Amino acid sequence: MALMQIHINKGVFYSFKIKDRKRLESGTLLVEGEDWVLISSIFSDYIVDGYMLINKKYITSIHRTEKEIFTEKVLKASDKTDIVPYIDIPHLSIGSLFKWLEDKHIVFQIDNRDENQCWIGKILDSTKKSIFLTPLTPKGEWDRSLYYAFRKANVRIISFNSDYINSLMAYNKKHVEESE
Repeated sequence: MALMQIHINKGVFYSFKIKDRKRLESGTLLVEGEDWVLISSIFSDYIVDGYMLINKKYITSIHRTEKEIFTEKVLKASDKTDIVPYIDIPHLSIGSLFKWLEDKHIVFQIDNRDENQCWIGKILDSTKKSIFLTPLTPKGEWDRSLYYAFRKANVRIISFNSDYINSLMAYNKKHVEESE
């Protein structure tokens, strides 16, 4: 299913089915780009938790049922739709997105096929087709002894500015960097 054939609207709450994943990813649409959609991520119930970029080629269906409509109404009633600040991401194409993540030194999470596994880090280096990620461990430490390589076209989901990532970064800044 090509996403371009479906009309989706900015500011509207949707759930997205991603190829090879059981869990639907939900959020309010902020931007639809050439290759990616940017949503304010709803991790659980009515909790806005950072941003999620979804690679459009892996979206198999988009849901806007009574559940999504009700969730949107709850978010609006509790003023949780206005807490998302503006993010200046150029064009949301494969090339410009990864360059933006690298240039801004954004710490982000990559989710691919297996929804029980993710990688968190920042871009160490990149080529036209791949990125190399310096990992941030679950203990909030940078593991500079290794890196992870990902093909840009194979990345399904990128999440950033989530409570989990921000908490690890705060811990890193306060405890890890001070002890080095």
